[in-house]
Amino acid sequence: MTSVPAEPPTPLMCINQASKTHAAAIRAGFFGVRMLSVADEQKARDLVGMNAVPDLFRDDGWTTSHSGAPMLSNRAAAFDCRVPTATALALHTVVFGEVVGARQQAGSLLVYALGRFIQVSAQ
Repeated sequence: MTSVPAEPPTPLMCINQASKTHAAAIRAGFFGVRMLSVADEQKARDLVGMNAVPDLFRDDGWTTSHSGAPMLSNRAAAFDCRVPTATALALHTVVFGEVVGARQQAGSLLVYALGRFIQVSAQ
């Protein structure tokens, strides 16, 4: 995931067409993005498949956003996005999001870069 322009905020995601997330996001026309805090590294590892977790969505930390997208509650930041554009490209679909709702809490964010999790300021 990355941001294309800052105004209006437009997240871009490349979703593997073989993933469970792909069909759900494209069919629904909405997706949720959550930014985790440094304290959430274990959850981040679960979400990206570094740990074997039988059913990610059974955790009681999930809620439903305004659009109906599943969202982790009480996390550093969250964006509720509508999908205005999605384009298939090789084995992935490039999905642009239109942010229709957002929230942020104070604290540092967890980012995966250069093969490891790092902390960045939420400022």
